[in-house]
Amino acid sequence: MTAVRRGDICVVRSFGRVDPRSDTGRNTEVGATATVAMASDNVLVDRTDGRVDITLNRPEKSNAMTGGMYVRLGEIFEELADEDVSVVTIRGTGGNFSAGVDMSDVPEWAEMNPLDVRDLLEPVHEALRTIEAFDGPVVAALEGHVLGGGLELAVACDIRIADTTAQFGLPESTMGLAMDLGGAQKLPGMIGEGMTKYLIMTGEPIDADRAHEVGLVEELHEPGAFDDAVDDLAATLASKPAYIHGLAKRQVHSVRPPNLDESMSQAIHHAIAAYQEPETQRRVAEFFE
Repeated sequence: MTAVRRGDICVVRSFGRVDPRSDTGRNTEVGATATVAMASDNVLVDRTDGRVDITLNRPEKSNAMTGGMYVRLGEIFEELADEDVSVVTIRGTGGNFSAGVDMSDVPEWAEMNPLDVRDLLEPVHEALRTIEAFDGPVVAALEGHVLGGGLELAVACDIRIADTTAQFGLPESTMGLAMDLGGAQKLPGMIGEGMTKYLIMTGEPIDADRAHEVGLVEELHEPGAFDDAVDDLAATLASKPAYIHGLAKRQVHSVRPPNLDESMSQAIHHAIAAYQEPETQRRVAEFFE
């Protein structure tokens, strides 16, 4: 089962017992090799003249993210740090950016050791930090579903460009889940406390026009013009000295709350607490019925 429900709009997430380095939870050497390959198949990379295009490639799951996919993204950006890169674009296949995190391997959370949950989430946090710390500009090209963990991935990018089909939401509250990948900490600085609370507390999506209006998206285009607009934005960014982008990011990030990393750790603790609530367990069970 994928995390997509209710007309592919309600998306929730967890990594269950799955090792974030894998997509199936196998711990054997053979299984680990297979699952690394699977994550690579689900995250495609194309390098052309200094431009890097990264594609989330699970169209049959609306590009729902596995732990292995997040970690693979972190590995890619670690590799790119040693290359001559002018701009990176992340997008999804099949008309969607990402419908969140795939829940198909979710176990009975109440049976998990809280430290095991922490160990599952921390590598994903580290992958998102690696994206944010990358010196070059990172563009999220957003279409269709941009939900849950997919939205939090987009927030980790520098600039968000969307077409008018995009739907943005944080539906974790529908399942009784706490935010766990940094959206609650980063979004207030982008869209304000009120809008952040609205997205988290209602679990309802907003359309692309509203997302552009509140500052979640920097550029908005009709679908027919979207690909050209993404190319134009990438070309504009690539035309600037690469070091200027790195300096700009450092300056902008320097005014973030000084306790952001601490708050990110708090998010993991809150996620663990929510996992233990009987109401959350009931809602998760209903999701799979």
